[in-house]
Order: sequence, then C-alpha cells, then structure tokens
Amino acid sequence: MYRAFQKARPRLASVVTGFGVMSVGDLAVQQLDSRDTDVQRNLVSSTYNGLVSPFLLAWWNHLDRVFPGVAFPQLARKVSAARAPSARLTAASRAPAHSSSARLAPFCSPLTLCGAQVVVNQVVVSALNSPLYMLWCGHVRAWLGGRTDWADVRIECADQLRRELPTVLTASFCLWIPINTINFAAVPPHLKIPFISAVSAGWGGYISHVAHR
Repeated sequence: MYRAFQKARPRLASVVTGFGVMSVGDLAVQQLDSRDTDVQRNLVSSTYNGLVSPFLLAWWNHLDRVFPGVAFPQLARKVSAARAPSARLTAASRAPAHSSSARLAPFCSPLTLCGAQVVVNQVVVSALNSPLYMLWCGHVRAWLGGRTDWADVRIECADQLRRELPTVLTASFCLWIPINTINFAAVPPHLKIPFISAVSAGWGGYISHVAHR
C-alpha cells in the first residue's frame, strides 16, 4: 500500500513520511527528557522535516544520476570486474561521451564513486539542513509566540548557531556518513525516504532538543 501511494504521489508520500517520523522521534525524546509533551515544538519540528523531504528525495535522485551504478549489486560486480586492467576502459568506451559515467569512469572505481556520493551528500545536506532547521525553529517559535522584535530574534538564533552548530555537525558526520553509505549502496530508491526517516526518528528528536533548549 505504501509503495503504491509513493508511486502515485511521490512528493506527498515523502512529506507524510518525513512529518510522521519526525513527530514520533521528537515525542519520544520529549518523554525521555521531561515526560512532558510540547505540542507546538513537535509541530514546528515535524512540519520542517515534512517540507524538506521532497527536496531530499530529489537531491538523492540527482546524486544517483551524477554517481551512477553504485547500488550494492552493481557495486559488487564492478569491484570484481575492476581487477581486470581493461575493465574501466571498456566500460568508458561503451558509455556516451557526454554522460556522467563516461566522464568519471577513467578516474574512479565504483567504491570511489560511492564514497564521493556519500561525502558530497554529507557536506551539502549537513551544511545546509542543520542550520536551516535551527533557524526555522527559532523564527517559527517566535512567530507563534507573537513576537515582533525580529532583530532580537535573529541575534538569538545567530547566538544559538554559534553555540550549538559545531556539536550538531560533529554528531551529524559521525551518524550520517555510515547511514548514507548504506542508503546509497543498498537501499532501493522507493525505500530511501522511509529508511532515512526511520533513522531520523532518533536524530530528529536529538536536533529538536538542541534547537528548542
């Protein structure tokens, strides 16, 4: 049923999945932290995750086109084939000259391509998503609280980024590099959002706690 929904409405499915999993993760962390439920915090966090999920899905699909053929079965076959001296040259000669694989094949093994995919994703997503999430929480909470002193709100958000962002980015790299290696190498495209969202249940609760403390 989920896969049929995802095929029919992929963007809506990613929004619903991202919203729902973040909501569960944030509620779990709230209960562990204080056993109280902050509904506003949960909605602010879950709405952000739901809104960015379609963009993440589009980004992952783009990475799959730029770094092709790194899903686990193809990866295993290519690693074996790469032992032959002419393997990469043969593959490159069959690929169209303008394709991404033709440009990358002479220089990169499949493992290198997979590693590049993970690193590019980590640098772009962590560098953008974590600070944007924290800024979103700070500004939306201020708006819902009826604040109009936006200059002060911006100062408070900038101060929080200086305090919290280095720790968040360090934790993000430690968690998401191995998770995204699995995601890109072994997870089918239609299961990427559910897989990442399942891991995000814990991560989302943690970063929501950081953003709201």
